[in-house]
Amino acid sequence: MSGVTAATMQSLIGTGILALLALVVTTVLGSRRRGRILALLRALGVPQRASFALVAGELVPLVVSGVVGGGIAAAIAIGAAGSAFGVDTLAGGPAPIIVSPWLIAAIVGVAAAALVIAIAVDMPLSRRVSTAEILRTGEES
Repeated sequence: MSGVTAATMQSLIGTGILALLALVVTTVLGSRRRGRILALLRALGVPQRASFALVAGELVPLVVSGVVGGGIAAAIAIGAAGSAFGVDTLAGGPAPIIVSPWLIAAIVGVAAAALVIAIAVDMPLSRRVSTAEILRTGEES
């Protein structure tokens, strides 16, 4: 049983790393657009610290929908094809599906850490666009 537990943990860690990478790449790709919006807002008098609210307002729904959608997809997959995975054979008998509260807490914690990392990556990138440059060239659609 320890081999199954180790393989499960490795797959969870690998999935978490891939999800973090996808979130950071999405953040980096959208940072120029957010930087342009922030530069225009600064020209209108919005304070610099409002940039955190803009970045968080875009990334929090992305992370929350990913965690909730992933949980729903996992529940549907296990419910629909649970017997096809052969868990009873690996466990040596009937194996009830039990979701540990620690697993849920770990997923929420990792998602929050990924969100903090994504915001930390985006903040310096979105500040690179200068307000003067945006006002000179105008907003491109």
